[in-house]
Amino acid sequence: MPKLRRDELAGQLVRAALLRHIERARKDLRRGRFASDDAIHGARKALKRARAALRLLRPGLGRAVYRRENTVLRRAARPLGVVRDSKVLIDRCAQISRRAQCIAPFELRSALQSERRRTRHEVLLRAGVVVGQRTAFRELAQPVERLPIQRLDASGIVAAIKRTYLRGRRALERSRSAHSVPELHKLRKQAQYLWHQLQLLDSHLPRSVGDRARKAHRVADLLGEDHDLALLESKIQPRTAATGSARPYDAFLRTLDRRRKKLEKKAFRIAGRLYEDAPHAFARRIVQR
Repeated sequence: MPKLRRDELAGQLVRAALLRHIERARKDLRRGRFASDDAIHGARKALKRARAALRLLRPGLGRAVYRRENTVLRRAARPLGVVRDSKVLIDRCAQISRRAQCIAPFELRSALQSERRRTRHEVLLRAGVVVGQRTAFRELAQPVERLPIQRLDASGIVAAIKRTYLRGRRALERSRSAHSVPELHKLRKQAQYLWHQLQLLDSHLPRSVGDRARKAHRVADLLGEDHDLALLESKIQPRTAATGSARPYDAFLRTLDRRRKKLEKKAFRIAGRLYEDAPHAFARRIVQR
């Protein structure tokens, strides 16, 4: 019988993971305004994992406590995401240029570089922002240690994973129907939460669940690149509208569009397999022998 099913300390195990991720984020930002892109990315990933862990604790926290702690984590991650996006857009621009076998217009490259410098200055070089983040992490860790989860057993953890799976399944249905950037982003987030949760509990789950974790990871990666490209496209649109011509961007935009369609097609195919089970059937997989 899997450990998760008989483990009465499941809530404490997940809380310990939550605290580790918060501490990881704090350490990644210890250099303050000199934090590297890798450190910012690491802190952001740690906060995503922390939010995924917090979702596992939700059945034992109650709605008010959960929403309060989730809001703190979301607000802490937001400025890091802005810095990350400004760096990734430059990288995605270079990737599309290579695929299109052309150089992106100088105006676009210059604008992205300027935005990156401005963003880093606003988030990192203003010491108060980074210091405030590290202080927020310390302050968050204290109430996390006292979260009232003593009665949260393995069945509560399974219920939380089932909830994440259900939300992802619904996000897949909506994104297939609407096929909009916001809906695709929601699907990506839910797949990412599911991946982090299954990854966190990997040693407590049947081996058969590992394949679902890998699929969730792949869906999140594919849609992550797609979201970056959609954001890059949104930076181009005002420029083509202002000039009334998209000619300087023709090859670039065609390549970007083809890449997005390929990413989305593959993501939908894998997501279809990831979410093929009904939620109650998926929950049974987690606790099966």
